[in-house]
Amino acid sequence: MLRAASIWGVTPTQSIPVEETAEQVLARLTRYAESLRNSPGQAATLPRSAVRPDASPQIVVYTSPSGRDTLLPAPDTTEEPRSIGRAAASQAIGVAGCIVAIILLAVLGRTLALVLIGVLGVAGIVAAARRVPMASSWTIGLVIGVALGLLS
Repeated sequence: MLRAASIWGVTPTQSIPVEETAEQVLARLTRYAESLRNSPGQAATLPRSAVRPDASPQIVVYTSPSGRDTLLPAPDTTEEPRSIGRAAASQAIGVAGCIVAIILLAVLGRTLALVLIGVLGVAGIVAAARRVPMASSWTIGLVIGVALGLLS
């Protein structure tokens, strides 16, 4: 490598500015493709139609056989009522947690209510860690209920 660098008069740390036209790059790639075709022992060979120096660039759009976009599929409209029901159930569980916390703070003493709400909150956090559906809504409802109960 040092020998080649000394031949060209460039040290290995210097960069040589290279400017090539599109035709030169295409000719170099064509020679490279030909060398791949002609080399023995190559498992994959390029077909002659793969390199077309006279062709202009083309835009190719691939679609699935069904015509739908498979990369970013559109949401199914059949699942909308189900997701609306889940959202409503999640909000109802959050409101229930809030009501439980407010009632415990109103009926029991402050210390006992906070201990019970803490136990319910830890149960909600453990359930959320175990991926129980809507457990985080329960825990957030408890937190909001404690904030409302203590500030009222």
